[in-house]
Amino acid sequence: MITDSGRDTARAMLRIPGSQHAAMKMIVNQAVEAIGLHHTLRLGPILDGLMRNTPDALRFVEIAAGQGVQAAIERRDGPCRGATTAAPPPTSAPTRRTW
Repeated sequence: MITDSGRDTARAMLRIPGSQHAAMKMIVNQAVEAIGLHHTLRLGPILDGLMRNTPDALRFVEIAAGQGVQAAIERRDGPCRGATTAAPPPTSAPTRRTW
C-alpha cells in the first residue's frame, strides 16, 4: 500500500533528471564495491557449502528428520536463549551428507 508520503516522494523523484538518477546509481554502486559486498557475496556460498558438513550441521539435519525441525531449532538455539530443556541427543552418529 502506497502512502501519501510515498506518493509525494515518487512525484519528487520524477522531477529529477534521469542523468542525475544514473549518476547517483553509479555513486551508490561504487560505494557498495568499496565496502567489499561483491567479495562477501562470492564467499557466502563457499562457506555455506563448508558449514553444511560440520558435525553440528549433520546433527541438526538428523534431529530435524527424526523429531521435526522445531526440535532441531530448540536444541540448537536453546542454550543461547537460556532454555532449561532441549531435545535429547541423537542416538546414532550423524551420517555425512553432501548437497
